[in-house]
Amino acid sequence: MTVLRWTMPKDSVKLFEVAQFDMAGMIELDFTPSYAVWLGKQAKIVVSEVDNSCLRIYDMDGDDPSKVLTVLDHIHSYPVTHIALVSPAEVMISVDTKGLIEYWSNDSYQLVSCQNCKSVNFRVKSETGLFELAKAKMQVLHLEVAGSGKRFVVTCASRKIMVFDFVTGRTIYVADESAASYAKEGALTLPGSSSGEEVAVGSRLKQLASLESERSPFEATFDKSGDVLIYGCPLGVKMVLLTPKGGSLVRIIGTEDTDLHYTGLALYQGTPKVDKQYL
Repeated sequence: MTVLRWTMPKDSVKLFEVAQFDMAGMIELDFTPSYAVWLGKQAKIVVSEVDNSCLRIYDMDGDDPSKVLTVLDHIHSYPVTHIALVSPAEVMISVDTKGLIEYWSNDSYQLVSCQNCKSVNFRVKSETGLFELAKAKMQVLHLEVAGSGKRFVVTCASRKIMVFDFVTGRTIYVADESAASYAKEGALTLPGSSSGEEVAVGSRLKQLASLESERSPFEATFDKSGDVLIYGCPLGVKMVLLTPKGGSLVRIIGTEDTDLHYTGLALYQGTPKVDKQYL
């Protein structure tokens, strides 16, 4: 059974069976949740709190799903806003309100390094780039891990995008998609344009400036391989080819409709099963 978790503002987490979209369970909480995510193949969920740095683990197969199995108070010092699973490594990545990124085991719940996890190669966080967001005082809006587990991306309220190599914890690609960055000469010219003609962005820059001030959603996603990063910008939708040493812009789509500014994207690369009676 594939189950969707849904964090509710009214002190509960609801779980739904995806195929039928029937509610499969609910966790009653005595706090306001911020984020919830599965801990891998096991039927356990980790839930963060809006006003507290603690993470709480619940077992959906237990006799009382609302009973807290474990409270993790050693991972973060500030409230956690985003959590993601790196499935191949069985490691969780979490980010708090100060921009601090942590890796921890979904089994032992301990912070990981090369001394206790073969999936990473750093001994201490000072060897990584996991402090960069906190140093720049950037607020994270979105965290996503590539399906391959090789990389993860964070997007920030300042409209900065940062891609990290999971194994090293270091940044491999950084992009500034703020309104200010498009005020620079040549910023509105499409790559490969021989005429140098600039894209007519219409109201997109005005929309972007408004979105930045409101700290509205801003997301980036990976393709199935994890080697292509896709995100919206004032020019349209950018596709960036990632390598271990960086990234290069390979295509921009959606440039024609200048009144739309794309803030979130979802990508499906499977083969859909369609009932013939609906064709």
